[in-house]
Amino acid sequence: RRVHGDSLFGAFFIEGLHPTGNPQYFTMWIIYPPDFPKLVSEVMFDECFNVPSKYHLAEATTSRNLLAQAIGGGHQNAVKVIDQCNDYLSRLAGVINAADDPEVAALCKGKTNTGGFSQLISAAVGSVHFVEVQWRSGLNSGSMPTEKPFASFKQALEFERCMVLVTLANAYLATVATNLSLVATDDVSDALIQLGVTNCAKAAGIFQFAAETTPESLQDTLDIVECPEGFTRILQGLCAYASACTAQFSYEAARRKAGMNQTLKAKLAMMVAELSDKAKMCFGVSRGVSPALQNHIVGCSSLYRSIACKHLAEGEWAAENYGLGVTYIKRAVERLQAVETIMQSVALASLKSVYERDAPVVKQTLATYEKENNMVYYQTVPPIESMQPTYGVQAKPPEKFVPCEARFSAQELMGRS
Repeated sequence: RRVHGDSLFGAFFIEGLHPTGNPQYFTMWIIYPPDFPKLVSEVMFDECFNVPSKYHLAEATTSRNLLAQAIGGGHQNAVKVIDQCNDYLSRLAGVINAADDPEVAALCKGKTNTGGFSQLISAAVGSVHFVEVQWRSGLNSGSMPTEKPFASFKQALEFERCMVLVTLANAYLATVATNLSLVATDDVSDALIQLGVTNCAKAAGIFQFAAETTPESLQDTLDIVECPEGFTRILQGLCAYASACTAQFSYEAARRKAGMNQTLKAKLAMMVAELSDKAKMCFGVSRGVSPALQNHIVGCSSLYRSIACKHLAEGEWAAENYGLGVTYIKRAVERLQAVETIMQSVALASLKSVYERDAPVVKQTLATYEKENNMVYYQTVPPIESMQPTYGVQAKPPEKFVPCEARFSAQELMGRS
């Protein structure tokens, strides 16, 4: 076992300790949950602003510290991270709204030299520099914390909100991964499959919301290697990745249903591949995105294309289109070989069980189909290039994220209800 600690907030977790008490590493199935970003600086909101009522600011400070501790518990603590992210987001929304509220700016005019709430307003235009907001990337966990100064306090708060949203989305993915790790692959229940569909769709919606609301001006401050989460195209890639995870579980649910149309199964599997390709395109060649995640995405693309072609082959064979059946199963084997090439140098632990389940079936099906077509049916095997492409179908899109309402208003900070 390896014990990790967060020196700032004193939170520790044990890597490799199974919740049942057995000292073993978690098994991984289907998805690869990115690491949580880490808070590496303290922000004392109640000390930043000398307003008449500091209670809500003190609560926001406490909530931030509790989030840092929850994150320190790792993926096993994902449910607590979700709860704490939501609590902090509602308090952070109050701080952001107050910093941008024109009525408060008017109220602060003519104040004496005691500073007071006018500090918050001046901070919004960049005249206050003592607030330090620093995070360490989860996508590039080996990077240094963000160190470049923000253009304004408001921009620092927007960066903070972006990183909390990413943490929240990652936590939804982590809840699925950790729940699946508690059972053998053959014992995964329908309820766990549905949990995967639901929580991955929630994660996709949060990433989508972050991509739509995070100011592009952050990209002038951040370094894409140091902290890729602050970049719109990376957030779009994370949305596509979480959607691919949703599609994986949608496919797993479909393959369990007796009598399910083979073409529909193929389209559900193809959706995983297409969304994986989209995620990879968004990530590009960024050195800031974990190689393990990028390898997983590339593996998903080839593996689920193989699975899709297998279902198309089975559908054509059942319809007595034996030549077409051979065409599709040959393409399935080709895609499988691409996965095997990757696995020669990369473990792809999250995909191992799916590969071991499907690869023997694909290879045996090719041998059977070719033998029977060559000896019995004698149908022409057309080239795959002559086939109409099969496109994926998305069973569940990203779930729309509705942000928490602000826990307090600027007026409350000024002592007015």
